[in-house]
Amino acid sequence: MKRCSLIAITLFTVGISSAFAQPKKGDWMLGADVDGAPVSLKFGKFATNRLLLGSGITPLFAVSSGINNYSFSLTVTPFAKYYFAPKGGFTPDKKLYFFMDGGLGYSIGAAGNTMNNYTGHSFRAQAGFGAAYFITPNVSVEGRYGGVLGLGDISNGSGYQSNTYFTSSPSVGVQVYLRGKKHRNKAAE
Repeated sequence: MKRCSLIAITLFTVGISSAFAQPKKGDWMLGADVDGAPVSLKFGKFATNRLLLGSGITPLFAVSSGINNYSFSLTVTPFAKYYFAPKGGFTPDKKLYFFMDGGLGYSIGAAGNTMNNYTGHSFRAQAGFGAAYFITPNVSVEGRYGGVLGLGDISNGSGYQSNTYFTSSPSVGVQVYLRGKKHRNKAAE
């Protein structure tokens, strides 16, 4: 039964998505990226046929019952993503597009156990590059490699400690592109 449902959902999604053209100015993007354990939810709008402006939200919550460890963080990162596409935008005959992106964000979190509790926050700058492969005209699978430079404070109740960090990692994601109001009205005519 689960397999039949999964097949039906897949066929429905592919059927609906093939009815739309590839993204243009004014269209929307919804997606998710996986970078290790946390999943980043993303949304945005095309400012031009090649430039996407949006934001990512990454919640993380973990609990370990052995010694009552917990951690929570929430990161919000507005971003810009530039696709290397022809001036007119994406074309149906091409499936692979390269991109670069960057953003500035803020992260807040808490962690602790029965002995210590910590709170912290950080400002972060991120940049990366990757490729988007369109499996249908409005669904792409993306691979990306990027880095994050952060500056923040951690408090354990008795004082603050500043820290600077840099991380880099690959990520994969799925993005769905939805028609903007302008394009929906043209399709209805």
